[in-house]
Amino acid sequence: MTRPPRPVRVSLGRALQGARLAGANTQAAALQRTRPPAAEPRPVPSVAAGPTPPAPPAASAPPRPALEDDAALQRAFQEAELRGRQAGERTWRLRLGTALAALEKAVQALDTTSADALEAIEREACALAIAVAEHVLHDALQEGRHRITETVAQAFRAVHERLGTEPVRLYLHPEDVVALRERCGRALAERLERVEIKAEANLARGDVRVETNHGVLLAGASEQLRQIRRRWLEQRERAT
Repeated sequence: MTRPPRPVRVSLGRALQGARLAGANTQAAALQRTRPPAAEPRPVPSVAAGPTPPAPPAASAPPRPALEDDAALQRAFQEAELRGRQAGERTWRLRLGTALAALEKAVQALDTTSADALEAIEREACALAIAVAEHVLHDALQEGRHRITETVAQAFRAVHERLGTEPVRLYLHPEDVVALRERCGRALAERLERVEIKAEANLARGDVRVETNHGVLLAGASEQLRQIRRRWLEQRERAT
């Protein structure tokens, strides 16, 4: 008995998968044929190597301190600070002493200069005062504004206090003799009757000289100024 033929089974999935693989391979081959050839790399020019720079010198290690102990370092620092402070104090004391000595000399010089200047000013002031007084007196005498009667009366009183009623001789400038007789009051006129009056041209107007048996008395503004000037000159000579 003959057997019937077996049916042929065809796997459609495998057939499709094979067809896909075949198509992909065909496309890849086509792309590889159409892709331009890759550019060849350009050769890099060789550069001659220069001399090798010398290596930097190795840094020398810092010297290790002689005193490595912290306490010793602290003591050394304090001692150095103390020495520096003491040296600075000595320097400033020396400078301060020099400055004080210079200042003292300057003050002494200033005191001396001030004293000399004040003395010079005082001398000039005295001389100026005497000169002004003489000028004023001269103008008054020239104009007849001096009071000869008062001068004579004062001279008489001075003689009377010293010598009592001793007789006296009165010397005046000639013009003052006339002025005295014209201006004297009754009391002075009575006294003048017992006095010898003489004119003397050498006397300045306003001056009076009274002579007694015991001495001479000079009175008047001019005489007083002469005495002031004489005493001032004597003091000036003693001071120099």
